[in-house]
Amino acid sequence: MNAADGFATLTRLLTGLFFAFSALGKFRFIEAFRHNLVESFGIKPSHAGPLSAGLCTFEALLAATLLLSRPSRLAAMLTALLALGVFTALVSWRYYQEGNLRCHCFGRSSRPLSHWDIARNLLLLAMIASYLLFGAEPHPLPFSTQLVLGALALVLVQWLVHLHETVEALFYRQGSSL
Repeated sequence: MNAADGFATLTRLLTGLFFAFSALGKFRFIEAFRHNLVESFGIKPSHAGPLSAGLCTFEALLAATLLLSRPSRLAAMLTALLALGVFTALVSWRYYQEGNLRCHCFGRSSRPLSHWDIARNLLLLAMIASYLLFGAEPHPLPFSTQLVLGALALVLVQWLVHLHETVEALFYRQGSSL
């Protein structure tokens, strides 16, 4: 194993888990997500139901493809790049236009979207782009290595999902604010 293969595998696993946690959170609190589509994004209530179910299903299928399907990984990573890129652009535009926007990206959220949420998405987009540009797992890794990288991806995805809260805790610990 070389570092590039390890980074590519970690990036794919991290991306798959990111979409899995996103889908799971939305499925768990589908009513809150549906309501948020109406309130924060101006979707008609009659369209919010099918759209929320469709988005959750899309994210779950994308996650499964990234985590399980070897032949479709490259196409799935490209799809993840496009989906996350479009979503991040839309959310960033709405955030900078209106300021107080709720995302419900990973389920119910009691706080509005922040620049840390956008930074999280930009970081993941950069990782996905590097995967696509510099080598998309040309050499399969041993199962034990993939297991260790999967565990690391599970830790990192929790950090990414809770980036805002992590940064907030660090700043408040030092006595300053965001």
